[in-house]
Amino acid sequence: MLSKKVPLYFSVISMFIGAALVYIIFISFYKNSKQLRASVPSSVIEQSTACDFNIVRLQGYHFVKPLLYNEQGCESSIYTPLKTEIGNLVADLKNKGDVNIVSVYLRVFKQGTWMCYNPEATFKPGSLLKIPVLLTFLKMTEDNPSLMNKEILFEHHNEKLPKQMITTKTLTPGHKYSMKELIKYMIEYSDNDATALLESQINNKAFQQTFTDLGLISQTKDEKGAYLIGAKDYSIFLKVLYNASYLTIKDSEYATSLLAKSDFKDALAKGIPDKTELAHKFGESGNLKEHQLHDAGIVYINDMPYILTIMTKGSDLKKLSDAISKISKLVYDNLTENKN
Repeated sequence: MLSKKVPLYFSVISMFIGAALVYIIFISFYKNSKQLRASVPSSVIEQSTACDFNIVRLQGYHFVKPLLYNEQGCESSIYTPLKTEIGNLVADLKNKGDVNIVSVYLRVFKQGTWMCYNPEATFKPGSLLKIPVLLTFLKMTEDNPSLMNKEILFEHHNEKLPKQMITTKTLTPGHKYSMKELIKYMIEYSDNDATALLESQINNKAFQQTFTDLGLISQTKDEKGAYLIGAKDYSIFLKVLYNASYLTIKDSEYATSLLAKSDFKDALAKGIPDKTELAHKFGESGNLKEHQLHDAGIVYINDMPYILTIMTKGSDLKKLSDAISKISKLVYDNLTENKN
C-alpha cells in the first residue's frame, strides 16, 4: 500500500479547524435552543419538568375512558406573589375579627395553571351541593328526557330543611312545578324547597355516583356525620361544566347558563366589575356560634376565564360576604393587570 507523510503543521491546522467547526455548531444549537425556550411560557417549561399531570378519566366503560380534566399536579409559581397578597389580606381580616378560616382556589383555564391558599381546610358546603344535584338530575335526563317535564305539587314549606339566611324568590304553596322550573328555582334563587322536591326524584345512589365519577370518593365528615369538602375539590364540579366533559355539551351549556343567572350579587360578584360575566353558586352553613359562607364560580374576562372558589368561616355572614368580595377583587385585579 502506498503512503504519504502529511506535514505536522497541516495536522495541527486541521485540528484547529475541526475544533472551530464543532464550537460554531454548538453555539448555534445553544442559541436556537435558548430562543425556542424563550418562545414558550416559563410556567409551562417549569411545570412540565417539575411535576406530573393529573389526568382524571370517567370510569365504568369497557372500551373508552372519557377525559374529565387534565391539569398540573402542583401549583404554579407564577401565583406566588398573589398567594402572598391573599395571605396578607386574610391575616388582616382575621385581626379585625371578620373571618376565622379562609380557603381560596384559583384555576386559569387558558394557562392551565392553578393555586390554592390553605388547601387543608374543609367546610360544610351548604347550598353548594345544589350543583352536584343539578349534575345528577341532568345526567338522569340523558336516559329519560321526559323527566324534565314531570310536574310535582308543592304543598308547603318543609320546616325540617336548613334555615336560609340568604333568600329571594321562593315556591308558592299549592302550585305545580315542572322539574325544569324547580331547577331554575334551585340554581337561580337557591331555594331549598325546590331542591328538596328535585332530590325526591333522585335516588341517593345516583347522587353518590356523581361524586364517584368525578374522583371525589373519600368524603370527609365531621363529628356529626356532616359532609365536608375543600375549595380545590369542590372546584371539580365547575371544571367539568366548563370542559363539558361530564354532561353533554348542550346540558353543560344549559347548567352553566343557569349559574350565570344567579341573583346573589354579593361576595364574588361584588368583587368584579358589574358587566363581567359570572357563573356561580353560593352556599351558607354553620350555626349560631359560627357561620360559613362560600362562593364558587367561573369568571369570564375576555379570553382568560378562571375558576375562583372562596370558602369561609366566621361569626358574621355580612363580614364573610365582604371578605369574599375583597379576595375576589384582589384576584381579578391581579389577573387583569398581569394577563399579558
